[in-house]
Amino acid sequence: MRIPTGERIGGHYDGLAKVKQYALHWQSGISFGSEEFTLGASETLRWYGYKVLGGDNLLFEGSDAAKATYQLGATVIGLRYNTFGPLAGNYNEAVIYVDWQLYDALERQVVFEHSTKGFARMSPRAKPAVFAAFNNAVRNLLAVTAFADRLRIDRPTATSVTKLGRLDIEVLVPPSPLHLPDHFVDVMQAVVTMRVGSTLASGFLVSPDGYVITAAHVVSGVEEVQLVFNSGLTLTASVLRRDDSQDVAILKLPGSGHRCLPLALETEPQPGADIYAVGTPFSQELAWTVTRGVVSGHREFQETVYLQTDASLNPGNSGGPLLNQRGEVVAVVSWKIVAPGFEGLAFGVPISAVERSLNVSFQSVERDTNP
Repeated sequence: MRIPTGERIGGHYDGLAKVKQYALHWQSGISFGSEEFTLGASETLRWYGYKVLGGDNLLFEGSDAAKATYQLGATVIGLRYNTFGPLAGNYNEAVIYVDWQLYDALERQVVFEHSTKGFARMSPRAKPAVFAAFNNAVRNLLAVTAFADRLRIDRPTATSVTKLGRLDIEVLVPPSPLHLPDHFVDVMQAVVTMRVGSTLASGFLVSPDGYVITAAHVVSGVEEVQLVFNSGLTLTASVLRRDDSQDVAILKLPGSGHRCLPLALETEPQPGADIYAVGTPFSQELAWTVTRGVVSGHREFQETVYLQTDASLNPGNSGGPLLNQRGEVVAVVSWKIVAPGFEGLAFGVPISAVERSLNVSFQSVERDTNP
């Protein structure tokens, strides 16, 4: 709200002739409640077919809001608000003037600006007319062709795994095994930083045909994700399949000949075995951070299997690989326990569970197409 303190915004009227009884002035500290505006805008956007992440549960808000490609900001620069007593019709009305900014979280800049106004007249038994007027201003924004064109992007939709047939994915068996930590330069080429709105996570390529594995919670609510490679290259991947219960997802990049990681498909690492994690633990500046730990055990929670490790992991590591000493992926980073008195309790989804939960079959090919 950017209205000068003391500005006259309207008045109260009464009587058959609607005589003004007193003026209404804007006072410093007055607040209509941003939650009402947020909920109203979200409902209006959804009504017109836009996909809105967050904003529908302000008390138990999840992380999906930060994954939005765009953020819409509103500055109320003007308000005209009049109330009418019983003899004057018993209603209130408002005209609201709003400056809009559309922020692209991927480009990290404002990409659209526009101003609209909205009007509403309400019974005193309903919410103040200012909220309905704001929603009217939202609808007027949606009627702007340039705004609609900016958001009108045809995106593929991930289909439920239960409705899909088996997906065969060709994975490579290197002619000679890698050895960590000596070959981390090779590993880094196949690990990506994932930009989902304003959040960062990790993922890794498993096939030269552009298949990428990450955690399901990383891509929940979205159909496309930007992937940043160690070389600086940025590509857009489509979400193909996602299993929220096992917390794994598979994405597809265009093209072929991608660097990829070998998978530990034959054996599972035993407790006490060394394990490495690669990912983006906090910010882009810390991408491709390597941490080391051991396999602490194999667990099952609510009929879901996990590999437990004491490797140091942080939220941005989600979806990244856990590797054995041969550079093979043994698990996908999923979650950790964060609480006072708890240390070194992190969990990954075993690569064998990825096959089952996503209904994919990794077909091993003994050739080296990695450049």
